Amino acid sequence: MGIQIDDIDLPNTLVFANEFSRSGITLNAELSLTGKLIAEESVQQSGQPIELRGGPNYAWVDRPLMAALRANADEGGEHDLNFHGQHITVLWDADRGAIEAEQRRPWGHTNDTIGYRSLVLRFLEVIPA
Repeated sequence: MGIQIDDIDLPNTLVFANEFSRSGITLNAELSLTGKLIAEESVQQSGQPIELRGGPNYAWVDRPLMAALRANADEGGEHDLNFHGQHITVLWDADRGAIEAEQRRPWGHTNDTIGYRSLVLRFLEVIPA
């Protein structure tokens, strides 16, 4: 098992950065005209942000993989994220910058072997249609 988005294999060293910082409860709070707090809680069934993160020294990717990720994100619609056997239906989170990476171009490398580090992939979890 590893990490895939649809049929694209991702580095197994990506970290689910916000796995336990997400909350399944949303809170809407406002003050009434008299100054009383009106609070409403509800269960958030979908729309949880998911951030897979690499670092400067791990989870490097090459240019063809970056191109495949960009093409996948540009397709739109729902995608299957497999994180070490946990299947999650997701949308790419374009509003927060779906894909981010820092290009590193070592001397003597061709375009296809250019390395990208500090990879960040951002998704929103959805309930499958």
